[in-house]
Amino acid sequence: MNSLKNFVLILGTCFVVPTYCMVARPYAAERNRQTVRYVMEEPGSGKPFDDGALKGLSYPSAFAGDRKRGELIYAREGCVQCHTQLIRPDYAGIDQFKKGWGQDQEGKAVVATRQTIMWDYLHEDFAMLGQRRVGPDLANAGYRFKDKLNDFYLYLYAPRARKAWSTSPGYRHLFITRPKEGKGSDNALILPLNLAPEDGLEVVPSSEARALADYILGLKRDQPLPVSITGAKPESK
Repeated sequence: MNSLKNFVLILGTCFVVPTYCMVARPYAAERNRQTVRYVMEEPGSGKPFDDGALKGLSYPSAFAGDRKRGELIYAREGCVQCHTQLIRPDYAGIDQFKKGWGQDQEGKAVVATRQTIMWDYLHEDFAMLGQRRVGPDLANAGYRFKDKLNDFYLYLYAPRARKAWSTSPGYRHLFITRPKEGKGSDNALILPLNLAPEDGLEVVPSSEARALADYILGLKRDQPLPVSITGAKPESK
């Protein structure tokens, strides 16, 4: 009887202690995390301070526009199954130096992008870290589709019309086929002949597609980190 009791106690401990250390304690520590204000130099203090251009701002910035709704659509459509939003530190992979994972670097030397940290996900209901990289990382997708909104919509509607090798599913249910009025909508997709609608019709993004675009095109995990997080030393003068 005693041996059974000891076995149950040991077994319970093996589950309870790791759960506390790896789940409960980190959650309790992170759930009350707040935005962090940038701090300016206190004359003669010698304390670290942030760039003067950041005066009055906080990190991270809150979502703007319809991005919050787009975040929920991103989760609902399963984008997180094939895309990550996580730039690992250089000791864990080559993410920081991978072309296309930061700002547009086409035709340029590789410029390292900063790794993502916990605060980057502060305004999200669920951190979209992702499970695997079947598709490219989207942590800084806002740079890759900058000024290419119609191109982005085409990729959502028919991925292989834009990239023949793409394995992404199409999201045609997020688009509306309707009669064309006048010259047509500015957001109407320019489709190849095999996908184009009948004469007099056009394909346009629904409000859900526009919200999803707001979310993904707003992904730029590059906001400067406050010195209170990094512990950076003041610049030498």
